Amino acid sequence: MIQRTARAGRGVLSVLALLGSTACNAPSAPATPTAACEAQVSAKGALAIEIRGITVRGTIAYLGDDLVGFRTVDVSAPSAPRTLATIALQGRARGVVVDGDHAFLAVADEGLWVIDVREPTAPAVAARLDLPGYSRGIALAGSHAYLGADEAGLRIVDVSEPTAPVARGGLKTGDSAYELAVRGDTVWMACGAGGLRAIDVANPDAPHAVGALDTAGYTWDVALDGAIAYVADDHAGLLVVDVQEPRTPKVVGTLDTGGHARSVVVAGGRVFLADGSAGLPAGDPEPGGWLGETSGVSGLLVLDVATPAAPTIVSSLDTAGYALHVHVQEGRAYVSALGGGLRIIDVSHPAQPVPLGALEEVPGYARGLAYATQTTLLVADGLAGLRVVELADVTRPREIGALRLTGPARDVVAIEALAVVALGDGGVATVAIAEPTRPTLLATIALSGTAQAIANRGRTVVVATGQDHVTIVDVTEAKAPRLTDVVPLSGAAQGVACRLSACWVAAGVGGIAALESGSLQQGRVVGHLTLPGEAHDVALHGSLVAVALGSGGFALVDATDIQAPRLVSQRPTDAAALGVGFLDDTLLLTAGDASVGARSGSLRLLDVREPREPREPSRVELPEVELVRVNGSLVVVAQGNAGIATFELGCARQ
Repeated sequence: MIQRTARAGRGVLSVLALLGSTACNAPSAPATPTAACEAQVSAKGALAIEIRGITVRGTIAYLGDDLVGFRTVDVSAPSAPRTLATIALQGRARGVVVDGDHAFLAVADEGLWVIDVREPTAPAVAARLDLPGYSRGIALAGSHAYLGADEAGLRIVDVSEPTAPVARGGLKTGDSAYELAVRGDTVWMACGAGGLRAIDVANPDAPHAVGALDTAGYTWDVALDGAIAYVADDHAGLLVVDVQEPRTPKVVGTLDTGGHARSVVVAGGRVFLADGSAGLPAGDPEPGGWLGETSGVSGLLVLDVATPAAPTIVSSLDTAGYALHVHVQEGRAYVSALGGGLRIIDVSHPAQPVPLGALEEVPGYARGLAYATQTTLLVADGLAGLRVVELADVTRPREIGALRLTGPARDVVAIEALAVVALGDGGVATVAIAEPTRPTLLATIALSGTAQAIANRGRTVVVATGQDHVTIVDVTEAKAPRLTDVVPLSGAAQGVACRLSACWVAAGVGGIAALESGSLQQGRVVGHLTLPGEAHDVALHGSLVAVALGSGGFALVDATDIQAPRLVSQRPTDAAALGVGFLDDTLLLTAGDASVGARSGSLRLLDVREPREPREPSRVELPEVELVRVNGSLVVVAQGNAGIATFELGCARQ
């Protein structure tokens, strides 16, 4: 792969399912005629920025962001919101509240984070406090923060000194604890299947349950207006509850919203509800969300609750995507939606909400790809670290896990339950992926150069460094990887692929080099071939080696004799060849204009049954391209800012 600078910007995690008629059979040798793969686009979808918490103060929005962690956004011009700053957190930011100079975040497995936001363009971590459970919701009252921590229930933290938070008491609710609201000495907790719970917190060291209300749906959120609670109860819609007496809360009104009520706030005598989408299943799109088109009710509802027993819908507005959270301030509603990013809506006239603007950028840059299993994909993300994506349904890939890393993730390989990640200037990281929803950093090792491509033979990895050498690392002891050799090359190592007999390195103007893999820990170049171009990426199929040569197109090399590789053919392309992969006798090649910021391009499918005369039966245009990886009939293209595209290919026999 060519060395590139990771860029933040607008993008999507997109899926294109390409279906053919008959599956290919693997040939015994690359020259054996089999089948040419054809493709047609049959489905697509998009996943934008995932915002799980929103608070607005003045012209600054403070967002809990699944991918980045925490971000500040200037909303002074609502038609063009812009990110001011971000802070990468170790976990997924869920709820966020702001008080004075500090933002308080409920951060998944990481508990409470406190961020100094006196300067919105340069927020800084002020403190953090590990807490049991999976922190989701947060509320402030007096000198205490109250967190809904899933199976760990309610957690109470003394934040009278924000830079030194102190854990106080906690109470397991017996069900998942989500959002919460505080009235006097009572916390009202949305507990999913457990409905609405009332908890006495007069003694913060010993909170105790005092009341409960079973509901017909799945309780996500609760908002208070005096002695009335408004409850977002998923498919059961909105509940209006009298909470004057915490021991005996009573439902006084209901409203079927037609979707999945997820988030609720009260402002200016109105209730504002983020109502998910009637086109998607009930439940939490956790942890990475759904991917795909939405239908039915999807977005913001404005409700009249002047008569609590008979709430009515004043207006609704489709926000695009699955509406998760809503915050209202000074006549504007801020709605986050999976597939829709952050939407800003003028609700000063409740009967006529008007869209003002949106923040849809995805803070990620898909670089490297590897399959952990047939249906689990690892994505090396230049901005977001390691991401784990489930591909059980290729038309609806979903992120199931993620891990922030110390450097820009450029490439990744999977070795059983271990991921090894090339971290640019950060060297190499080993990550445990036995639990793919919770990848865990085991160790890092610093290397010379820029680790930007990686391949393995067993538990030995070869790292292309972007310089005139490759580095070999033994990861047998995953918690203590060790450098075993540095192998000099005649050009800058940019891509690498390994097979039984050899590891082949794309070495820029130095062409390609073969390292004998039998004794790989002490690397030795045993074969070399100079090519007419700059070698960026390399892929192997039997004795055939394909090389992406940038502006030089691509080359096919006969490597039957690894000590004397032979150029079979070289073909120009109308855009720079960046990545290569094989699906049987079909060469998959990504090509784009690497000289411009927004690198539009395409995935080319080339029939190489006759390597001397490769032909291109089809191609698919893509918004951006990096490299391509293949697993069986499943093909995934890393698209930089545009995320990933997945393809399922069939082959038409000729």
